[in-house]
Amino acid sequence: MTRKKVLMLLGSVCLALMLVVPAIAGCPAPTPTLSPTSHPRVEVAMYTSPLGSSAYQLGLAMEAISRKFHPWLRIYAVETLGGSASMKMLSSDPLKWEIDVSFNGAGETSLERQGLGAFEGFQTLDRRVLVKYCDAMPILLTFDPDIKSLADVRDKGKSLAMGTREQGIYGGVMAGNYMEYTFGIEPQYLDLSVAKNALLDGLADVALAGAILPEKGSDMPPSLTAPLIEILSSGRTVYFVDWGTPEQIVDWNKSYFTAESVCPPRVLPAGAIEGLTKDLQGFTSASCFSAMKDFPEELAYEFTKLCVEHLDLFPEYHALFKFFTPQYIQPSEPFFRELMHPGAVRAFKEAGFWKE
Repeated sequence: MTRKKVLMLLGSVCLALMLVVPAIAGCPAPTPTLSPTSHPRVEVAMYTSPLGSSAYQLGLAMEAISRKFHPWLRIYAVETLGGSASMKMLSSDPLKWEIDVSFNGAGETSLERQGLGAFEGFQTLDRRVLVKYCDAMPILLTFDPDIKSLADVRDKGKSLAMGTREQGIYGGVMAGNYMEYTFGIEPQYLDLSVAKNALLDGLADVALAGAILPEKGSDMPPSLTAPLIEILSSGRTVYFVDWGTPEQIVDWNKSYFTAESVCPPRVLPAGAIEGLTKDLQGFTSASCFSAMKDFPEELAYEFTKLCVEHLDLFPEYHALFKFFTPQYIQPSEPFFRELMHPGAVRAFKEAGFWKE
């Protein structure tokens, strides 16, 4: 190669460096990514509720979000008969489920910790709360204008269909127990979808459905479960059945849970649901996802952090999650706050959302 050609080649290289180096210097450093092999993959089963339920949909959302945004944590939604059934399954062999997460309501958790009601004779689990996901309220509906309260159902010998005995707030563990204790009513324990069909087909006078309520004081309307939407969309005039007085609900709480505020009274204001022409007295149960006391703190932290950092994505998976805010998914009930997992608390505190 001649001297001239060598100089021309060197000149080209220098010119290229003059153009490329400043450009590289002006670019931000690439975002570091965690190598898939730098942490072993961890799989966590998330025991939810029946197919189509809000808890099951939340499990599917967590499954998708973990796969998309977390380098090593993989969450898998598992359909179950409900929170009570999941907790009984877990109590049969706690060590087998030590790194799994389950859905449970405040009432189920209180009964399970005391070995009362549906959990009598079962091994007590020391569960710890990761995130709260809803305030559920059972709603009683009828097409009969003469049925205005549970007292009418009892006194007029009307039939009432609801969830299964294994279901919590919508089934025999809580709503059904309240009816039996307070009014001596023996409901038909079916399934929420079957109960809805029984009402629509004239096989039951009253059916139980459900709604997810926003935070107290919020102007947002409640999110309605599929059975409630179908009943309201039937083209027939729907009437709402009152649950009783706040005093009756508090008395049931004291007798059943040995506490006043596990399933506290709450009023659904007139107009909150189409066709609701006056305030409706009822009660709610906070529901959460929890893990064993010895659930690794790192996993509890990563699970909760994943929820907190992607709250805006949950409504894409189900309209019921429109209420999700850092305040909403953090339990405010003293009963649940005492059971918060240290890893979950750390995730909330690091995000700046922890309420002292």
